[in-house]
Amino acid sequence: METDNPQNQNNAPASVDVNQPATQPEQALGEPAAQPVGEAPLAPEAMEQQQNEENRAPISIEPPVGRFRAEGGQESFIILNPANQRYAFKVKTSNIDDWRVRPVYGFLEAQNQSELVVQRLDGPPTDDRLVIQYALAPPEVDGPRAPFQNGNGAVIGEVTLPVKGE
Repeated sequence: METDNPQNQNNAPASVDVNQPATQPEQALGEPAAQPVGEAPLAPEAMEQQQNEENRAPISIEPPVGRFRAEGGQESFIILNPANQRYAFKVKTSNIDDWRVRPVYGFLEAQNQSELVVQRLDGPPTDDRLVIQYALAPPEVDGPRAPFQNGNGAVIGEVTLPVKGE
């Protein structure tokens, strides 16, 4: 007696060609693939939240904009790392004549934060920006400059801090 069951009479699995891609004959073209067994489909809101989290930069800076008097001043910012990974960072400026930052290089430990001190020197009013580049920094990396040296392409992202001298 023959059946549509892919297993033979003694319940051994039917042979499968591992070189052929798995197919789902009941799936029409253009339809999403079936959900893997044991996983419930995500609600649209959960899918959007998951996508936003994937697209979000691993680090951020607070406050998101710096406003200074053109005559000069100093302000502290907080670089936040909510991720479970350690990052090294490097701060660059679009105008080295009017801005100083401390530290220029540093580490952001997993789920931690670091203070960034920005100083505006006396000068004409300007709209500038600070760019905080970051790279993964495994525990064996000793200094925060290492990932950025020799053009090794370690930078994985950056966050821009607009700064204004008004």
